[in-house]
Amino acid sequence: MKTMKIKTYIDKIITGVTLAGLAINVMCPAVMAASYTDVPSDHWAVSVINQAADAGIMQGRDNGEFGLGDTIKRCEFAAMLVRMMKWDKSTAEVSAFTDANANDWFFADVNTLAERNVYSESVFRPNDNITRREMAVMLVKALGYDELAKSETNTVFGDVIADSGYIAVAYNLGIINGKSETVFDPEGSALREEGAAMMMRLY
Repeated sequence: MKTMKIKTYIDKIITGVTLAGLAINVMCPAVMAASYTDVPSDHWAVSVINQAADAGIMQGRDNGEFGLGDTIKRCEFAAMLVRMMKWDKSTAEVSAFTDANANDWFFADVNTLAERNVYSESVFRPNDNITRREMAVMLVKALGYDELAKSETNTVFGDVIADSGYIAVAYNLGIINGKSETVFDPEGSALREEGAAMMMRLY
């Protein structure tokens, strides 16, 4: 990525969405103990998990657990994204998607993504697990960097082909990390703790 593009990223963030700490979390003091029974106090994500809960972005399970290591359904991520962006929820009565009905708990959330041009296909697949690639794409679109992602061609990850521009933008903004320096695992299912980390890097 050229230096000018990196500067453009930072300039946009400073004047738009606050991206605290970029690759490291400096938003709030570290939480010393987990609020959830399944999150050890020394787990790498304990701070962001508790911050996401305190911010109302993510919720735990009814049994007092966070769901550490569990995957995230696409409808769950839609709700998380709407909360993180602090968007007003859609009041549409007609679904933007053929597989979302008015009585679904996530109906307003997925319609909000459609109205905000985060997701434009006619089928949302709400109960599918969201992949790491899909999460990166939605986050970049939510931030308004869709056109920038379409023009980006550089990626540090050798296993990324589809949506490489979106993943490159998300990586350069410090929103996402790879599994290693060269592996992103784009089609791997995103885990709840990974979702918490991504959200709190933007919150």
